Amino acid sequence: MEIMFFFGDYENQTLFNNNNLEQNLELIELDYIPTKWSLTENCRNYKEVGDAAVALSGMTNSPYSSYMKTQLPNISLYEINEYNDKSSQIDLIEKCIKDILKSGYKPSEITLLSFSAIDKASIKDGDRLAGSYIKRFFLGTENVSVESIYTFKGMENKIIIFFDISLTNNIQKRNLMYTGISRATDAIRLFVHEDSKKALLSWLIDSYEK
Repeated sequence: MEIMFFFGDYENQTLFNNNNLEQNLELIELDYIPTKWSLTENCRNYKEVGDAAVALSGMTNSPYSSYMKTQLPNISLYEINEYNDKSSQIDLIEKCIKDILKSGYKPSEITLLSFSAIDKASIKDGDRLAGSYIKRFFLGTENVSVESIYTFKGMENKIIIFFDISLTNNIQKRNLMYTGISRATDAIRLFVHEDSKKALLSWLIDSYEK
């Protein structure tokens, strides 16, 4: 007897061709008549981080019925930083990493997550920041890691530093925000280009008016 399990947020975190995904799921349902469970308790994020992900995604309703994590870490959970060019962003991120390390986190517990494709990221594999060489993420690494949202989907780390954020008001960009922010099991740091400040603020205001 063949048993298969599929886990995923197929509604909110599909970054590629959603039509193909829906068609494949329909075929599975026809062949196997599966049992479905809807899991609504958030066991990865703290409430402040999860709520930020929902707010910036543009969702009308939160997919979470509750948050299971309650014992807060000793750093702020959610911060937004503004930069004006690549150099200033890197300086701000380096200071951010140093502050997080001083709070007791290990380099391996920090992942830099680029809003751009990994080959276009401002910070790359092999760069050196805050006394640590930046490496691609893998289990067992001792370094601060760097990935893109696309390559880090389905994974997590304690601290996510979300950088190279350049926004346009469309649904794909908002899905990227949700996926990126929700990778953080402890805290999130957003680095947003000054030209995108207006769009980010409008998304936040819009979420509170719903």
